[in-house]
This record gives sequence, structure tokens and C-alpha cells, in this order.
Amino acid sequence: MKYETQKIAYSYFVAATALFGLQVLFGLIIGAKYVWDHDPLLYILPFNITRAIHINLLIIWLLFGFMGGTYYLVPEEAKTEIYSPG
Repeated sequence: MKYETQKIAYSYFVAATALFGLQVLFGLIIGAKYVWDHDPLLYILPFNITRAIHINLLIIWLLFGFMGGTYYLVPEEAKTEIYSPG
């Protein structure tokens, strides 16, 4: 990395990757609810709550990815450090 403030983007990318993994996990849980008749998670994670979490995770990890991309690209394009990264 050329600029010190680009290191901020790393934590956003890690968080976005973790949230994407959670979204995939909840998508697999939703798919399992369609395939199998017996659902052991019916009272713990009902379908409507699982679907809402799945969709909301998409929005959150995309925002984290865009924020990380911004922190990575802005110093590169401006050819200077970000004034106030906090």
C-alpha cells in the first residue's frame, strides 16, 4: 500500500467478507427449509426472520465493501493522505 490511510480499508474488506459468509450461510439455511420436510430450526429461526436477515446482510456487506473501496481508492486518486480518516 502506497498510503497509510489505505490500511483502514483492510478492516472494511474483512468485515464485508465475514458478512458475505454469513449471508451465504443464511441462504443455505433458507434452501434447506425448502428441501427437507422436517425443520429442526423452525422455532429458533423461522423462515421470515431468516429471509430478512439474509437480505439485510446483502445490503450491509455491500455498504462495507463500498466504504472499504472508497478508503482505498480516494488516497490513490488524490495522490495524498486523507485529511481526517477517523
